[in-house]
Amino acid sequence: ECRCAPPVFNATGGAECPEGSSWSSIASWYRDWEEMGSGASGSPSAACRGDSAADAGVHSGYYEVHYEDELWQCEDFCKEHAQCTGIEFNKEMHRCEVWTRPISTWAVPRLPGFECKRFGWPSRY
Repeated sequence: ECRCAPPVFNATGGAECPEGSSWSSIASWYRDWEEMGSGASGSPSAACRGDSAADAGVHSGYYEVHYEDELWQCEDFCKEHAQCTGIEFNKEMHRCEVWTRPISTWAVPRLPGFECKRFGWPSRY
């Protein structure tokens, strides 16, 4: 059984794991990202929040902080952890918050330079 993703399908229809794959499960590959807000220019401008706009999760253990250079690195870190519900990323600060509790869909404040993305099962399924 292929436990990495994305799987590569061979000529006989079987799945193979690509060399050097860093993701831990096929299920995480098929989950999609939902961008929680962007500015008029289309640039990232939203911070993640919990139950309210004031609920940044600072003292509640909603997320773990990591330092990554690129958004895709932060996304990959989330994909490798089954508990991940989304990320908040700031490229200038190299700050990556990997959230483990639900991120509010309505309490996302505009904050230039920050990008908030929820990670979950895609709506197309």
